[in-house]
Amino acid sequence: ITSTTSSGCIKHGIKCPLSVWHTIGLQKLAQSMPNVKLVIGVRHPVWFFQSYYNYRITSMHDKKTVVEVPPAESLIGIEHHWKDVSTDIARFELGLMQLGKVELSGQELTHLTSKGRQMAEIPYQIFLYSIEQLDDTDEKRSAVFSNDMQRFLGLDEPISFTRENVNHFVGAKRHPETIDICEPRFDSLRSLLVEQGSITSTWILEQFVVHDDVLVGGSTQYFRDLLSTWGNDPCP
Repeated sequence: ITSTTSSGCIKHGIKCPLSVWHTIGLQKLAQSMPNVKLVIGVRHPVWFFQSYYNYRITSMHDKKTVVEVPPAESLIGIEHHWKDVSTDIARFELGLMQLGKVELSGQELTHLTSKGRQMAEIPYQIFLYSIEQLDDTDEKRSAVFSNDMQRFLGLDEPISFTRENVNHFVGAKRHPETIDICEPRFDSLRSLLVEQGSITSTWILEQFVVHDDVLVGGSTQYFRDLLSTWGNDPCP
């Protein structure tokens, strides 16, 4: 969102992980601000689930609103979510389908509705990336990614990224409920997440990214390579 001040134009951004899942905010924004641009980051569903679950744990402790937390392995499907954490939240296609960039089949529409989602027809252009691209060690590839985002957002200077692809919920941020999803007790949970991940990555690569409103940042091949791992368990 761009505003004009005496010092010139200032671009404002809002980070909200649930804005593509609960699209009512985007729908209202589109009614008054048609030129907003969306930047959407995705990551391996196993790491995403762990990160989001642990984020909710940390937030609960930070706000001193500690309650009994359901086991991570019980959060199968949005029907059994805790604070929006479920295996369905890692099915990124359920959120992306709502944006109206892909014509859905009747079966897909029915499935979307069964998950409490709906088509929103969001008119915005989308910059899509995988979180690993933020700290890519390949300098040439990283520079292309940074320049692509700069052009997409209409910035005067390239963006410098901080390291994001790390586990923040360790040390002082770790709580009794914090999980390490690579533990054997989560084997079944991970199996489901990677099974879903294979479906999700195929949908994104074959249907979503081909739309004219969707720009994959940086190296398209690198993005494809990263998403191709979603059908594999990332734990050792």
